Amino acid sequence: STRLIRKIDIVGNQVTTATGGGWGHVDGPLSVAMFKEIRAITAKPEVTTTPILYIGENSGFIRKVDLSAGLVTSVVGTGTSGCVDGPFATAQIQGGLYDMVINSDGNTLYFVVGDNSNNVRRLDLSTQIASTISGTSYGSADGPAPTAKLLKPKGIEFISTASGSALYIATRQKLKILDLSSMMVTSVGGNSYGSVDGLGNTILFNDLTGITVDPVSSQLKVYLTSTAEDEVRMLAAPGVTPVSPYSSLTPETFFLPASCIVHPKKGYSCT
Repeated sequence: STRLIRKIDIVGNQVTTATGGGWGHVDGPLSVAMFKEIRAITAKPEVTTTPILYIGENSGFIRKVDLSAGLVTSVVGTGTSGCVDGPFATAQIQGGLYDMVINSDGNTLYFVVGDNSNNVRRLDLSTQIASTISGTSYGSADGPAPTAKLLKPKGIEFISTASGSALYIATRQKLKILDLSSMMVTSVGGNSYGSVDGLGNTILFNDLTGITVDPVSSQLKVYLTSTAEDEVRMLAAPGVTPVSPYSSLTPETFFLPASCIVHPKKGYSCT
């Protein structure tokens, strides 16, 4: 359901509803809180036992679910659809939010809006300021983040390595990499649609919808889902190692896989 937050206990094999019920926008205790068309969920990385969740709604809100305090609060959004930066109290989010991620120190949340704004926006959870960092209009173009173009971004991941931090963004046709030090956007993938493995611009993608990173691999591995091709693909060391279907999943098949996640002990899951 797009109005419930549910918990899947992998060890106890139990599914429970944490919060949500009726259709609406109601903050407050978990037992009475309501949501509208939930699109994305992420958690603060430093909390492992009782996480603090952030929920993105297509209705133009990002909300905080504090499971320890038992409370839901609205973080940003006015209820009016728009792309307005500034203080959380007045910032607006346009419909079409697809995915969110929090950086490694837990102080910055990034999200992508793919249907209307075609951009990446940043929420500074310390200063409570919203800003647009990349994506200007419909299209696909690399270069400085403020002028780069992102074509219907639907997935985003934060990656931190010895060389620095970056956002990996799954767009309709390409995997975009936004270097958070240089604030430059580069692409992996060619200029037409398809499902072709290889290197660099010989790779073809078609309607990328989800992205995740293997947190325990000795080599950076990125997994991408495509609803148009009904497939999951793996990219290791972008631009150097070929993209290929995740071979150990063969001969399994997928139907419209929208997202995926790598669990450090339990393996891989796609939805």
